Amino acid sequence: MGKWLRDMKLLTLVTMDTKLPASLANWDGMLGFPKPSWGDWETRDAYVVDIRRSPEFAAGYCYGSRVDYIDKQYYTSMAEDIYDSQLQLWKIYVFSTATKNFDNYGEQMWMGGIASGLWDVQNDHATYGTTANANGKKIFWDKEMPERYRDLTKYGTPAGLSMLMR
Repeated sequence: MGKWLRDMKLLTLVTMDTKLPASLANWDGMLGFPKPSWGDWETRDAYVVDIRRSPEFAAGYCYGSRVDYIDKQYYTSMAEDIYDSQLQLWKIYVFSTATKNFDNYGEQMWMGGIASGLWDVQNDHATYGTTANANGKKIFWDKEMPERYRDLTKYGTPAGLSMLMR
């Protein structure tokens, strides 16, 4: 179930440089925000929604609520606050992205790359990850995918995985 909470502006990075090395030197401070060298931070219009499981499916589920900050232009998550089953703040996600054209859909967030930060505030832990790399290799989508990887059975099914793992 989803409930609209409010509209707001959110400071985020939507046009990041995907050619940076993924070293810790490119992250800023203890919270690990991407440094200004990643690109220009901007305020984006966002919908803020509270997403919860339907009561009949909520028992025993680890998350009580997910508050999602959704970009109004791209309808994609820019950040998320996750609450445990007791509705205590548990995790905070922040997503920095690179836009890219997607066949039949035009420009989309995430399609060009991502840098993400996850803070587990209950367990005092942080995880950072990115698709950026010093070689400038990008994520392939649609017709950019090299022909040799277009075998859906081989690369997209359990049977294919067992063939690859031999």
